[in-house]
Amino acid sequence: MNILFVDPVCPSEYSLNTLITKPLGGTEASCVRIAEALRARGNTVAVSQHCRLEPETSAGGVTYTPFGTKRDTAPTHVIVLRDPMALYQAKKQFPNAKLYLWLHDIVGGGNWDKGGQSIIDNQAVPILVSDWHKTNFYQHLTSIGFSGVIPSRRIYNPIEEDLKPDASVVKDSNKLVFFSSPHKGLDNTLRVFERFVDFAELKDIILYVANPGYFESKDTNGLRNVKSLGQLPHKDVIEHVRSAFAVFHLNANYPETFGLVHAESNAVGTPFLTSYLGAAPETTDHPAELIDVSDAKLVIDRMVQWKKYGAPKVRGNPFFKLSKVIREWEDLLCR
Repeated sequence: MNILFVDPVCPSEYSLNTLITKPLGGTEASCVRIAEALRARGNTVAVSQHCRLEPETSAGGVTYTPFGTKRDTAPTHVIVLRDPMALYQAKKQFPNAKLYLWLHDIVGGGNWDKGGQSIIDNQAVPILVSDWHKTNFYQHLTSIGFSGVIPSRRIYNPIEEDLKPDASVVKDSNKLVFFSSPHKGLDNTLRVFERFVDFAELKDIILYVANPGYFESKDTNGLRNVKSLGQLPHKDVIEHVRSAFAVFHLNANYPETFGLVHAESNAVGTPFLTSYLGAAPETTDHPAELIDVSDAKLVIDRMVQWKKYGAPKVRGNPFFKLSKVIREWEDLLCR
């Protein structure tokens, strides 16, 4: 197959090298992992980005190119990320290719008043990243009065094969981490964490905060026992998550369509504490990882319980592993 990923909305250019050396959001990281895995399985793969200025070829052979780059042969499959209206240009440019719309965000607003019609007009197959996300997709189309029939596929975002518990890593029982974008619950997380000082079991815990970099970081200077790590590459994030007692993600307002940070933390043996919002129930290994995060007392009681009796034992869901996910992609593209 000759496969082209088209990213019309990424905040900055990215590639395999970015994933290895710099902070990168979950959508872009997932695109790199899937593109590189499809290339490793013998396909021709390119990733076109609206904001890229110069082409780049990865060690695995994927080409990351600016929009408008001429191609020796037309792609057989075109996967547009996020923006349904970009399907029109993709169809015009590659009329004989199979079209897909790989969605990562909550569906609604923006172009979605016309998004369903664009999918039908261009005969595209939507790809959703969780069962909750798939439900959200259809609920929104219904809510705006869209009556067309749109078959879709649910394919989870992948986590790397080598993410697994490491018995040689010593867990720090006084270390919590928040490694999501700040708009995904950081204010509430800090608000509840400030109350830890009043509890003997929790007063010595330190909360480590990092930011993928697409939203401005919150100023945490002067906050007791909060350590800001700024922007970290993925490997450094994973090292912190491995050694942490738990991922502390009290997100009460922004549903995760998949929740890569949750899947990755469980994969390396670290539990998380978060809300029931969005796809969180699909990524959890243990029901104790989910709680009403708007109730500070409930959260504090849960953390005291974990400190006294131990946090849940987790190992991650094998269905999220790249080797499993890439087979689902191949099944979709080969139809």
